[in-house]
Amino acid sequence: MAHYVDKNISDMIRRLDRYTTARAADMRASGQIGTTSDNLRRFFSRFYKCYVSRKGYKEGGYGVLLALMAGLYPLLSHLKAKLEKE
Repeated sequence: MAHYVDKNISDMIRRLDRYTTARAADMRASGQIGTTSDNLRRFFSRFYKCYVSRKGYKEGGYGVLLALMAGLYPLLSHLKAKLEKE
């Protein structure tokens, strides 16, 4: 069974932007933004988990892209919560 969430890479990037914006709003509302160093560490651990542990390397370029976006999610959410005002 083939399941496609996004039509192309641009859709993937737009979805990442929407999700990180929503997460940043939740973080601001709860007051739990965290630290940049923790979220930078999370970037590497999530990338490793997606690319190596879950064998994303078998998907080629898309595997790299998905792992990169998975890693960027907490870091971008944190930076949006910290630097943007709603």
